[in-house]
Amino acid sequence: MRRNPFDFAGRQAYLYLRVSTQDQAEHGYSVEDQRALLTGWAQRSGVAVAATFVDDKSAKASDEVGASFTRRPGWRALVTAVEATPPGRNGVPGGPDLVLVKDWSRFGRDTASALLVTAQLRGFGVEVQAVTQLVDYANPTSLFQVLIPLATAEVENRQRSINVRRGMRRAMREGRWMGGAPVGYRNARDADDRPVIVPDEERAPLVAAAFELAADGHLPIAEVYRRARQNGLHVARSRFYKMLRDEVYVGRITVEAWPEMGEPEEDVAALHEPIVPELTFARVHRRFDPDRAARRRRGERGPDLRFPLRGVLLCPRCGLPVTTDVSKGRSRTYTYYTCHRHRGEPAPDRFKYRHRAGAVHEAMGAHLGRVQISPAARVLALAVAEEAETE
Repeated sequence: MRRNPFDFAGRQAYLYLRVSTQDQAEHGYSVEDQRALLTGWAQRSGVAVAATFVDDKSAKASDEVGASFTRRPGWRALVTAVEATPPGRNGVPGGPDLVLVKDWSRFGRDTASALLVTAQLRGFGVEVQAVTQLVDYANPTSLFQVLIPLATAEVENRQRSINVRRGMRRAMREGRWMGGAPVGYRNARDADDRPVIVPDEERAPLVAAAFELAADGHLPIAEVYRRARQNGLHVARSRFYKMLRDEVYVGRITVEAWPEMGEPEEDVAALHEPIVPELTFARVHRRFDPDRAARRRRGERGPDLRFPLRGVLLCPRCGLPVTTDVSKGRSRTYTYYTCHRHRGEPAPDRFKYRHRAGAVHEAMGAHLGRVQISPAARVLALAVAEEAETE
């Protein structure tokens, strides 16, 4: 005679409690409700509770099957306990052979992952049971009892995700920034108690100053970042580079394309106050233009023969490459190597690097004229040159 598949008297169990949304975690009612339900059921069924494992934060699933479970610290601890103390066999005592959850939707909202981890536990001799939806694993049709609630929960989860995303896109089309405020802004509420971002009184001027410095074009972006940090704008380097490309600072928001729903990318006017003028942003954006960078790499502009040392000469004060100037006089044009980075320094420490290109070239020629190489190196260089000519 087949035993009652729902007679659990004398067995040991782990309780697994989980919340599925951050709201449940903040209010705290869901975990305690599950604890009371599972503890009461175990007492009535004669099941001894060995330990309780809790996940009080939502674990986002990824494309990898089982990832939604491996990201849960409570679940990982439960699996570790099962591996350390597997259930007893053939009369040999061992660890619990049950994992009790409230219902299958609480267990997981990813059907493939839930079935996978259930099968893995059964390989250890551990049975997962939802006390409100008990399953007879000996009956092949019982798989439907697991699949239907799991699939229903997954469908609800995906539909909820679509609804949330659609709502966020609708708000962004209205010009509202959704999510954490960018550097230089802070999250706030408007008169209708709807989310909006406003310039941060302390950081917005620092962001504007960084854009102005980058737009000037005389400093490498790495040096702009270093000075912005010195001024008090403490952000990661990667985030700073992203900041200089973000149109949010001129009052625009990009709504990314949603191919699954056939919705293209949109560029909309934002409701928040811009921090950076359009002209300044355009000048900065040109520095990141890939077509402009490609033209420079291909050498379409070509070198300026008036300044062969451009990019080679370094400013003795700041150690960065100097730039060049061209001044037109009445009868001729004058060329200079110069560094503009110290124009704002106070009078006692003011430093000026501005030298006529001709004088610099003569000094460099005189310096190179004093350079000598060893006879052996000279012979080798001539040999290499002759070999190159014959090829």
